[in-house]
Amino acid sequence: MITTTLLFSKIVFAYRSRNMNSVALLLVLLSAVWLSGTNTLKNRTTEVQSKTFDLKNKTNFVVYWGSTDNEGKLLEYCTNNTYDVIILAFADSFDEDGIPKLSLDGCDGQDCSVLGPQIQSCQNEGKTIMLSVGGADGSYKLTSTAYAKKVATHLWNMFLNGTGEKRPFGNGIVLDGIDFDVEKGAKQADGYWVTLINELRTLTKADMSKHYFLSGAPQCVFPDEWSVPCACSSKYSFRFTVSRFGPGPQTAVTDADLDFISIQFYNNYCGIKAFFGI
Repeated sequence: MITTTLLFSKIVFAYRSRNMNSVALLLVLLSAVWLSGTNTLKNRTTEVQSKTFDLKNKTNFVVYWGSTDNEGKLLEYCTNNTYDVIILAFADSFDEDGIPKLSLDGCDGQDCSVLGPQIQSCQNEGKTIMLSVGGADGSYKLTSTAYAKKVATHLWNMFLNGTGEKRPFGNGIVLDGIDFDVEKGAKQADGYWVTLINELRTLTKADMSKHYFLSGAPQCVFPDEWSVPCACSSKYSFRFTVSRFGPGPQTAVTDADLDFISIQFYNNYCGIKAFFGI
């Protein structure tokens, strides 16, 4: 059974790139789909449990952090009881071996160890900390099933509870999940994202100590389709390609094992801004 929950947050309309001037990049979660009915964070104290992200709740607050100017320190968001989930943005490229590369405030290249203690403090406060793959910029093209599985393995080893690879946030820092904000690609890659997410799910299930969240961030256009710029007279100057995140056959929303999706009601013609003129 698919349960729809309404999630409310402060609205900041800004394009998600490193040129944004908004104080904080907030994902407006006015609608999210619960794709799995048994996923809750475990092993928390009673005190922290009341602040912990729970898909059964009717109101959850999610924020992206790490790609906007003047947004403040990560820890400032963690000590704010408003937010349940903080998504670090972004891992916006893969190298030839499928290794994710971070483009994140506070890092020295791919060394983000300075953020490690803040992440740990956030989790101790009951916050769910995830990493988003994708974004508006970068190069994160998937080229084959084998390559998609490589990316999944690297994500597990570098950011979740795998071993054997350098961990950008420091040893012992284990994130709570991975988000997929796929905004570019080609039609043949649709199924590769399904492969990546499902492979990552298989890897996470090997860790019985906790549940790892996997989420997607499609636009409100139905179905979500990746777009390319065009010379249009329209206020929203883009046209859609045939590739998409879903729903639809062989797309992530339909066929991948996601816990929830956070629908983008902004930066497109079906967004809240278009209806209310905000």
